[in-house]
This record gives sequence, structure tokens and C-alpha cells, in this order.
Amino acid sequence: MDEVVISVSSDGPESASEYPACQDDRARCLVPNPFTTKGEVLLADSLGQGADDPSIVVVTFTPQVARARYIFDRCYDGAVQVIGVDEELGLGDWIYQYVYQTLGFFKAWTTPCA
Repeated sequence: MDEVVISVSSDGPESASEYPACQDDRARCLVPNPFTTKGEVLLADSLGQGADDPSIVVVTFTPQVARARYIFDRCYDGAVQVIGVDEELGLGDWIYQYVYQTLGFFKAWTTPCA
């Protein structure tokens, strides 16, 4: 079954109640537990239970593409495609994302999937 699922936080500006796309009947907004990329893998696995050939398209912002691809390839039981969405970032933001994503890769590499 094809559906659009949006991973949202439980509160704040990116919560289902605040995120405009969650008000659309064509999307289902869910909170992964934990609210991490690995939590999103667990959520995707639970949504794909019983599917003959589970697959997912993950849409994230460009700095996270490589790390999301690594985690989903390693931990998701189905086929996965990761697509990046460009967002205008300043030099400071890119430096922050480089450090954050590098540390996130190390964490993903050193921790189990579940």
C-alpha cells in the first residue's frame, strides 16, 4: 500500500499540530520512538509488517542524506531510496552540519540497530 508518512516530533514547531502538511488527508504524521533516524527505521519496519516486498522512499535534507542512507541500508529490512531536499544554509550551518553528521555517523556505526 502506498502512503505518505511524515516523521514529526511530539511537540514544538515540527509537531503534527503545527506542521501544515499534517493537516492534509493524504499524509499521515507519526512520531517515531525514539525520535531519531533509527526510530524512523523502526517505524518504517512496523508499517511494512506483512508486506511481500517492503520499500520506502526517505526524503530528508541534503546534509543528512549519506547518514540516513547508511542507517536505513543497515537497519531497514526492505528496499530503500534516500532523496535529499536542498535547503539554503549559511557557512556556519554547513560547518555545524558537518560536525553533527560526522558525530552521527560515528554513533550509527557504533550502536546496534534495535
